[in-house]
Amino acid sequence: NWQPAGYDETLCTGDMLRVRSRSRASIRLNNESMIRLDQRTSITIIEPEKKDVTLLDLIKGKLHIITRTPVPFKIRTPFVS
Repeated sequence: NWQPAGYDETLCTGDMLRVRSRSRASIRLNNESMIRLDQRTSITIIEPEKKDVTLLDLIKGKLHIITRTPVPFKIRTPFVS
């Protein structure tokens, strides 16, 4: 069951985040990178292979990523534009 997420919500491995129509969301990763999710976007936080890497699975939608850190993160997606 989907539950609304609030401001300053902590997400964990296996959590899914869905942004509905006419909505947007932002998440800040542990490495201080900011990811903005556009409307009709769905992601899942995946268990990374390495400890210091964040792994996201972009199911559908659009992301805008702002990062100024050398700490890596990976995004799996069916396509990139």
